[in-house]
Amino acid sequence: MPAYNAERFIPEAIQSTLDQDYQNWELLILDDASTDRTLVQIERFTDSRIRVFKHEKNAGYLESCNELFALAKGELVTFLDADDLQTIDRITVCINELKRNTSLGFVTSDNMRINEVGEVLSHQNVKVDYAKMASDPSYEVYFACASLMIRREVLERVEGYHPFFKGIGGEDYHMIWELCRLTSGMHINRPLYHYRKHVDQNQFRITNPLKYFMMDILHDIRNKSISTGQNPLSDWEAYRAWWEKRVDENASEILMRKAVESLQLGRKLEALSLGLNSVTRKPLTINKMKSFARLIKRMMNEQFSAL
Repeated sequence: MPAYNAERFIPEAIQSTLDQDYQNWELLILDDASTDRTLVQIERFTDSRIRVFKHEKNAGYLESCNELFALAKGELVTFLDADDLQTIDRITVCINELKRNTSLGFVTSDNMRINEVGEVLSHQNVKVDYAKMASDPSYEVYFACASLMIRREVLERVEGYHPFFKGIGGEDYHMIWELCRLTSGMHINRPLYHYRKHVDQNQFRITNPLKYFMMDILHDIRNKSISTGQNPLSDWEAYRAWWEKRVDENASEILMRKAVESLQLGRKLEALSLGLNSVTRKPLTINKMKSFARLIKRMMNEQFSAL
């Protein structure tokens, strides 16, 4: 459980671990130099199975996770982000599936999306074909990567999160793609993980504009690795520099993607302003007009769904 400025939610996250009907676990929490009362909230819990670590200087989500991976002692490793929750039987269900099918290297599950006060916003029910993901670069499916439970020996083979993704996000989707190329995986169609949507989520804290091209980057890595056998991350610093240059040349596209993010945060006027700024930048193209039309349509759909 990596944690940064999570004082509002981390007590619930820890409690949902204590409440599990499976009790043979250790909970590793790393406070990544929080500036709020996150550490105070953590230290309220005195269960001997909870091990607490802290950084004096903020290292970021990716490095915090990799540090915790190295500290884990159990045969199976799973996540619970500090602002999320899990059902009381989550660990039991995942362990039972891994025991039943010993060829599986990992499992994931459906999730509920909840708001800041824990109210259910939606149930994400998806079908995930990990064999197809491993071989088809165009195969895309979205789910809560933190719902992952993995055998530790498989985690050691994949070596955790790749440093290319530091400060831009997407490291979890990339690691799961690497996992499904190394071993077999299964998606459990039960909402065992509760993913909290709020304005202080890690994805909204990221300021590097590369984050707006994350899905393009992931697709490019998969396509090149599968079609040519050459993984662009073998020289990841040069690959990142190439993407940074491309982002610098696409200011208009970044504005449109920022508009979509603003809409996700409920900032409709900001989203409209960013969208207009994007579409009116020269040169005016059909693709820009189509992107703006999709933004307006999404705004209208959200408006009507709220009525």
